[in-house]
Amino acid sequence: MNFEEIFHTHKDKVFSLCYRYLQQEQEAEDAVQDIFVKVYEKQSSFREESQMGTWIYRISVNHCLDILKSKKRKKQLMQLVSFLPFIAEIKSTTNETHKMENKHAEQLLHQQLLQLPENQLTALVLNKLEGIPIEKVAGIMNLSYKAVESLLQRGKQNLLKQINASKE
Repeated sequence: MNFEEIFHTHKDKVFSLCYRYLQQEQEAEDAVQDIFVKVYEKQSSFREESQMGTWIYRISVNHCLDILKSKKRKKQLMQLVSFLPFIAEIKSTTNETHKMENKHAEQLLHQQLLQLPENQLTALVLNKLEGIPIEKVAGIMNLSYKAVESLLQRGKQNLLKQINASKE
């Protein structure tokens, strides 16, 4: 497959992933360009031990995390929490007499999400937001299936612990 075919096959998925992390269209577009420059430069080193899409996702995740670290913009990831399917479960565990206004509670929840370790956050983004099956997330993160399952479970548990601790 030539580079042009690789680009056209994967650009939309890479953009979606970048947008989930960066939350700004222009930044996501810039990231996509940077990622495909890396893909082009490293294409000869692709060992075909995994699928091309998995390899490109791995490059994309690492690039987005680097952007967030260098710009200290992890707070933008807070918006992701509203899309996570298990948020309804978390919100239902709150004590009715101690409920905060929705906006304040959401901000607190966003802050707590950002306290998760990067690997738990990445697993949640890829699996819950991007809808990528655990097997593929494992390939992207270079982990076993069980390790990704564990990251997802621990991520949910840690988020619940943080929420409950903040109520005390």
